[in-house]
Amino acid sequence: MSDTNNILSLRGISHQYSVGGRQIEVLSDVDLDVADGEIVEIQGQSGSGKTTLLLAGGGMQKPTAGQVSVGGQDLFRMTTSNRIAYRSRNIGYLFQTLQLLPYLTVFQNLILGPGVLSREAKSLLEQFGLSERMHHKPGSLSHGQRQRTALIRAMVHQPKLIIADEPTGNLDEENARIVFQALRRFADAGNAVLIASHDPILSDFSDRRYQLEEKKLLKEGSGPGI
Repeated sequence: MSDTNNILSLRGISHQYSVGGRQIEVLSDVDLDVADGEIVEIQGQSGSGKTTLLLAGGGMQKPTAGQVSVGGQDLFRMTTSNRIAYRSRNIGYLFQTLQLLPYLTVFQNLILGPGVLSREAKSLLEQFGLSERMHHKPGSLSHGQRQRTALIRAMVHQPKLIIADEPTGNLDEENARIVFQALRRFADAGNAVLIASHDPILSDFSDRRYQLEEKKLLKEGSGPGI
């Protein structure tokens, strides 16, 4: 796979944190590429470092060592303000906690980010069957509807990379498939997805799978894609 196709590149990622004066290492010299058109899946037990790896890949947590590049730009060589601006244009986030603002409507949650077009938000709401709920607040939606809203928010500014951390952990199979199908379409349009998930349904949609064990990534195989 040519480096020119890689939207996300992680090189030599290691991370440690301090607990009670002891240094705990959770990642050790991890390399990973995610190219345009790909969904790459990370599996691993709770506490294995999956979230740490995703936070580093999204430029939200600086690793102890290593380089993180998105779209050819080294995120942690940027100033903090430049990195935040770059992330807001190029990376979308989809997390299990959703992080929707409860006092705003669905539509207001979607258009908060810089550069978001109202017509794009309305188009995605229609695509995901949420047009009639656009003026409702998240508390009045089902969990599946809130999850779709969070997915739209990750996509609405048309990023090149989506990072998703256990996005279907509390969803039934039907709603999980809606999320994964949408991520598959996003990748097929020339974008990239890095996702941590234990959901077996994801194997129907991902291109490559890795197991995170003992601070290292172990390749498990290739999914069929669709």
